[in-house]
Amino acid sequence: MELLQLENGAKLELDTQGAYITSLQDASGNDILFPRQVVGEKLRGGIPVCAPIFGPGDVVGLKQHGFARNLRWNVTAQSENSLELSLQNPAEQDENISVEYTGCAMTLQIELETSSLRLGLAVKNNGAQPFVCTPGFHPYFAASDATKASILNETEHSFNTDDLLATQFLDAKDSKLELQIGGRNITLESEACKA
Repeated sequence: MELLQLENGAKLELDTQGAYITSLQDASGNDILFPRQVVGEKLRGGIPVCAPIFGPGDVVGLKQHGFARNLRWNVTAQSENSLELSLQNPAEQDENISVEYTGCAMTLQIELETSSLRLGLAVKNNGAQPFVCTPGFHPYFAASDATKASILNETEHSFNTDDLLATQFLDAKDSKLELQIGGRNITLESEACKA
């Protein structure tokens, strides 16, 4: 596990197995992320790298969220507030990876500042065959009391997959996030969102 820590006390822990950010704390020691742990039968928390696809993977011969979060990454650069990792030739670690992904190479850049975290992922195809690439990060943000997060101005409405895929960001102010989902404007409010 690689540990990245700023002098002001902000702390990020990363496991090179999967380039998985396992925890993130602010300078006061408060968890920004739900720490990585097994919940039920699945690993939850932190920020896994979901690549080369976020999901679903069965259409392209991969598991949900791809293979990046399950393979060992190499640290290629490190400073007091940044870390760079790479994943080259994933088929060397997993013989079950589809042929088109054997040339997949990834570089992950992480920058930890006093009040921000910046993640960047570059995916390159060094192989002869094209492959589907729809990566993403999957952060599990900590909430002191998830029961206090609410959707305002809506009552018992469910959204289908098409609605969620077409979600549009409208605005963010104070402790409110405004989205448009399924043609309806939705306001999410949480104490955790206040600056």
